[in-house]
Amino acid sequence: MMTSRLVLVLMLCASSACGADSAADTRLDADAAPTSDISMSLAALESMSLPDGTAVIVPLDSSVLALDADALAEIASNGSLEDLLDEFILTDPLADTDVADGAVLRTSGGLEFSISVEGDTTSIGAGRLIDVRKHDGLTILVADGLFES
Repeated sequence: MMTSRLVLVLMLCASSACGADSAADTRLDADAAPTSDISMSLAALESMSLPDGTAVIVPLDSSVLALDADALAEIASNGSLEDLLDEFILTDPLADTDVADGAVLRTSGGLEFSISVEGDTTSIGAGRLIDVRKHDGLTILVADGLFES
């Protein structure tokens, strides 16, 4: 089981060009911290050639790696991490008010994510919104627990 998961993760990385070189290039600016927590998604997004202003919800690398072997196999057989992320591109540009309590974000894949805010915690669907970043003209909503139901 562990070997098959490792092989599938390596296939995902190979198809999205993640690795030591791409992770080193994924900084927001000269003073920003490394974005290794979403390096797989960043590498996939860079290969997708999305127009500036596009907003996309991305999982933490740890969320992708925590998927069971069947889910990883499905991602690998359906193409790549790019194909998965394509389902999480928001249908409309993101405004600051879109990440407010009660808002609903819709994706090109037909998914809807309700936003709820309780204190310092912002939930996005079943997951938790942990960051909103700008990267190469894209708005990236980083979510933990995105694949949990």
